[in-house]
Amino acid sequence: NSAEATAGRIVSLSTAMFDVYAARHPDKALAEVAQDFVNVIRGGFEQGYQEAQDILNSLGVLGEGSPIAQGIAKTFELVQKGYDDWLASKLAVTSDTSKETANA
Repeated sequence: NSAEATAGRIVSLSTAMFDVYAARHPDKALAEVAQDFVNVIRGGFEQGYQEAQDILNSLGVLGEGSPIAQGIAKTFELVQKGYDDWLASKLAVTSDTSKETANA
């Protein structure tokens, strides 16, 4: 239940849908599809995070110095970093593939 474990699950489960998303956009370059995909899943995550934060605020558990507030803030940061890292790895693979194709 740590922030790291929760963020890891969120990132891995949401990015696992990339192949399905990419298959729906065969006319776009892989780099563009990856960027669009991250924008979609990031938007969904941020909306869900805000909704959860609103609920927890209404329950009064996110006060100053709250360990719950610290935990969800850490999770938010780690998920954002996870999406950034995932996208960077996809773009690196795309770049490497483009270089190999150009050299062939």
